Formats: sequence, structure tokens, C-alpha cells
Amino acid sequence: MHSLRVNTLRALCALALLTCSTIASAQSFEIKRYDGIYNSFAINRGDFNNDGFQDVIATGSPSVGNGFMVFLGNPDGTFRPGIFYSLADEVSDLTVGDFNHDGKLDVAVIGPNNLAYIILGKGDGTFQTPVSLGIKYGASTIIAADFNNDGKVDLAVAESQYQPQTFELAEIFQGNGDGTFNRVGEYDYNDADNFPLKIRIGDFNGDGKTDIAVMLFHSLNVLWGGGNGTFQTQQLVPTSKPMT
Repeated sequence: MHSLRVNTLRALCALALLTCSTIASAQSFEIKRYDGIYNSFAINRGDFNNDGFQDVIATGSPSVGNGFMVFLGNPDGTFRPGIFYSLADEVSDLTVGDFNHDGKLDVAVIGPNNLAYIILGKGDGTFQTPVSLGIKYGASTIIAADFNNDGKVDLAVAESQYQPQTFELAEIFQGNGDGTFNRVGEYDYNDADNFPLKIRIGDFNGDGKTDIAVMLFHSLNVLWGGGNGTFQTQQLVPTSKPMT
């Protein structure tokens, strides 16, 4: 009995030390600041130069201008000075994916005008000339995923218009696998005067199909994916206050 108690005490002490070590490790971060970017609204990550290390991409510019910056990652977790890519419009959000199946990460960005830009990557951290993609209203946020399970990356864009009529909706663009996209549907939130803030994806109901969540100014909405590029809409959280 004494031996059992001793062994139990040793096990508890070892568990306590492991827990403390894990907590200390989880709380141990070194903050590094990278200056030189202004008017930044969104950030993402990916290996844009195919060196096996994660890079960071962010909207914004090194001065008063429009575009995005890429910070290539080093093996030690630090980043090189940002590379700026200029665009005609202010960028409010961006998303990352291999849009043309060449093994190189591409970027899609949107701004306040009725345009998105598809920017194909060269695989070395640089990008080709942007190609515009027309959208119905002013866009605020964008996400990439394979919504119809055909192995090609699609896009979803949350948009709004308030004059002369109010519309808030999500547009779905089906990817062709070559870097081009076709508009295949739209889904209205039926929530007037409610600006879309952010759009994100996930399998929220565990059916193996990609769903879309849209955070609006006063509500949270979900588009339940059918696995074929179509969706059913549902408002989860209506509120009279702006959601943060």
C-alpha cells in the first residue's frame, strides 16, 4: 500500500511538472515588430516561394497607396522586408489558393469597387499582372474554397449596396481550374442596413460539405453547403448591436 501511494504521488508530481511546463511553453512568445505597412485591413499566410517556410501576406502599402505586401519567411521564424504590389484600388480583404493548379499559391483581393482581382503566383514569391473579376456590388470580404467538390478552388464574396436600394448578399464564383471564375449564384442575407464584415468557411455541421459563415454588422449568418456549389441560408445570431 505504501509503495502504491509513493508511486501515485510520483505520478501526480510528474503530471504537475508536465502541466506547468506545458503552460509555461504555451505562454512563452517572442514578439517581433515589422514596421513599414499602412492602411492594412487583412492578413493571411502561405508558402508563396515554395521554400517550405510560411510567408505572410497583408493588405496595405509602405506609404499612401493601394495594394498588398508579402513578407517571405526565414527558417528561424523571422521575415524579410515586405515586397509591395500596387493595385488601382484599396484592398479591404484577400484570400489565398492555387487557382490554376500549377502548384503555386495565388491571391484574390477585393476592394470597395465592383471588382475583385485574381493575382496568379509565380512560385518564387512574386506575382503576375492582376486580372479583374466583376462582382455585382461593392465587396467587403472574400474567401476561397472548393464548394462543389470538383477539385478546383472557388470563391465567395460578401457584398453590399445601399443606394438606390439596399442589398447585402454573398456571390459564389465557380473556379475553372485555370485561374478564371464564373459567377454561379448569389444568396441574400435578408437583413437590411447590415454591412458584411467578414466571410469564413468550415464544415460547421459535420456533413463533409463546406459551409460559409458571414459576420454582418448586426448578425451572424451561415450558408449551409450542399456539396455541389449551392447553399441554404440561415441567420444564427440577430442582434441590435454591432458584433465585434
